[in-house]
Amino acid sequence: MRRKIVRKNLFQKTVYEIYKNKETLGYKIIETSDMFVILWNNQTLSGLNVAHCEQFTCNEYDFLKREFRDIEVCIASNKQTDIHYPELKFDEVAHIMLFEANHLLREDNFFDVRLVDNKQKLEMFCNIAGDVFHMKDEIQALQKSLLPDLELDNCNKYIAYKNGIPVGITEICRGSEACLISWVGVKTEFRKQGICHAMLAHAINNEISKGCNKFVLVATEIGQQVYSRFGFETIMSRYDYILKKS
Repeated sequence: MRRKIVRKNLFQKTVYEIYKNKETLGYKIIETSDMFVILWNNQTLSGLNVAHCEQFTCNEYDFLKREFRDIEVCIASNKQTDIHYPELKFDEVAHIMLFEANHLLREDNFFDVRLVDNKQKLEMFCNIAGDVFHMKDEIQALQKSLLPDLELDNCNKYIAYKNGIPVGITEICRGSEACLISWVGVKTEFRKQGICHAMLAHAINNEISKGCNKFVLVATEIGQQVYSRFGFETIMSRYDYILKKS
């Protein structure tokens, strides 16, 4: 019997393509008939191993507990689950957002946004990520994990500077139909100054020049407000859970 293939929306398809391209760097994609699981090249990093599915059921739970007992897996479910286990914790309702660009965006020259193109800048990127995303104890592991990305043509990271001080980061990776935006963060003391907008405009313009005009990301409730002002539209909500390791 032919194996059923997971039907993917635009966001899921873009995520799948990007990490499929990264399998040569140690990332893995595990597929079942109802979900696909992205495992990072360092599976111990917090919150980065993600199982994508239409709805998280007992079948998916049993598979993850059997196959990944020693690592933490996040669940990204398009529908709310009705199962309850002590190891399964609800995280948040996330929002999948889409931006379609018809022309180049106006960039704010008040901030300097630079491409991460060497190890030194990558270390700076990871230091900011550790601060913004509460990964301070994992900065060195994250640096080692992301270092091979510098060789990828379709995956670019950026750092935003204010008066020469590195204050924000973002990453944008290109799929066949859309670009995935992630790692968007600004240091607490520099927020609400337009830095996020400046980073996004610069990164998006670079991809527009390469022929991409669709951009997707996943946002929290607070992030949804920020991205909406930029021009992103919410195309669906998602239920996120964390499955703790045994």
